[in-house]
Amino acid sequence: MNRLQQTLVLAGTAVVFVGGAALGTQLLLAPTGADSDDIATCETQAIAVGDLVQSSMITVDIFNAGETAGLANRVRINLEDRGFLGGRIGNSGSDVSPANVAILTDNQEDPTVQLVASQFNGDVEFAEPDIDTEDAVTVILGSGYQDLRADAPTEIEAGQETSVCVPTIDLENPEG
Repeated sequence: MNRLQQTLVLAGTAVVFVGGAALGTQLLLAPTGADSDDIATCETQAIAVGDLVQSSMITVDIFNAGETAGLANRVRINLEDRGFLGGRIGNSGSDVSPANVAILTDNQEDPTVQLVASQFNGDVEFAEPDIDTEDAVTVILGSGYQDLRADAPTEIEAGQETSVCVPTIDLENPEG
């Protein structure tokens, strides 16, 4: 390669680099179009006494307090197969450490809590929430987790009034 070709290649590379840096900076600093706090992620739906509460109405957050890696994810996938909406998963930040399963709730008579609790084999404990449980039923899996019941219902009749937060989808802007 002669000196002129080297100079042209170097100049071309510099132009591409400067142009890419300028475009990247512009994209990084561009407004998103909407504040994420202003976008509703779900719509509250009231459920009256006697109405059916279906698994497809309930978001379930699942946290692992045991030692089995990937357990929360596997349980979420299995609950999604039953129609539940998969929420957050991960290792538990709660101080609750159940033998089998615990549900964090202020109201264990809530039909959404009852439907989720009915999915599990073995004893299900109920505990006061000590982590965020907003818009979901929060499940803590213990070291002695005993799996899901094969014959568990996917809907129950509401014995008391409750509400669920059904996820919304903006059809005009599906990516948010």
